[in-house]
Amino acid sequence: GTEPDLEVIDYIPLNNNTTEPFHAKLSDLLQWHLDDPVNEWERNRNNIIYYDYQNNRNPYIDNPEYAQLIWVNSLDVDEFSLESKQLIKIVDVLGRETQFKPNTPLLYIYDDGKVERKVIIKE
Repeated sequence: GTEPDLEVIDYIPLNNNTTEPFHAKLSDLLQWHLDDPVNEWERNRNNIIYYDYQNNRNPYIDNPEYAQLIWVNSLDVDEFSLESKQLIKIVDVLGRETQFKPNTPLLYIYDDGKVERKVIIKE
């Protein structure tokens, strides 16, 4: 149609009042996705919207792993990279040391002082 395509960007435009079709900041949106995983209330809401109103679904509710699969490669930052470093330990979102758990948001703490929040998707 005639509507412009929304572009997801990972920076704040210099003119924050721009009328350009930008949605920022991708890294913040991905961090939010990791910090607030899909819960039963959201799944139920998605079902109600599908069956009672719109007859369509939010794919990110049904498949939360899509956020990382689709968007992480768009980032040009180290924060979400899988760059090789010496892993010191893994902790869960409550700060307890743990082992790797697929499909679970975890904090990876490295020898260079960096901390990465990520979900590694495994089926």
